[in-house]
Amino acid sequence: MKYLRIGILTSATIICVVSASAQTANSDAPTIQALLTEVRLLRLALEKSALLAPRMQLTMQRLQLQEQKVTRLSEQLDEARKQTSSVAAQHVRLAEELNEAEQRISGETDVARRKELGATIANLKNMASDTTVQQLLSAREGEIANLLQGERAIQSELNDKLNGMERALDVSLPAKQP
Repeated sequence: MKYLRIGILTSATIICVVSASAQTANSDAPTIQALLTEVRLLRLALEKSALLAPRMQLTMQRLQLQEQKVTRLSEQLDEARKQTSSVAAQHVRLAEELNEAEQRISGETDVARRKELGATIANLKNMASDTTVQQLLSAREGEIANLLQGERAIQSELNDKLNGMERALDVSLPAKQP
């Protein structure tokens, strides 16, 4: 909007100067022609920037929403990894307890105590062999990682689109002459 106002004021000033100059002499015709060309180029640049501004704003808002999605999925992935790690650590502890119980049962002479340790060993083996939770968590972690990868790709596309719009805006602006 700022550029549009500046362009309009500049255009009006140039038109006034051109019309005043046109009345004074025809010898200034090349200068007038150059000024008219500059005004036309400036008008085209302003029209292009006026068209691109809303698109850039919309793309920036979409990019912000996409960044929020990526952040949320990154947090979910971190949490899933923590849970998977926790279950894996619990599985290792179960294996250690099982090994410890098997060593104790071999040295135990009391029949009642051996029977109790045998039940404990059976329970620990059952718990150690149940990897359903670990598999579910690993699957969830993979699912979130895939979603995150897709959302990052969309974020990258939006960044590229915004960069393209910026380049188009830079190209449309007339080069400053010394």
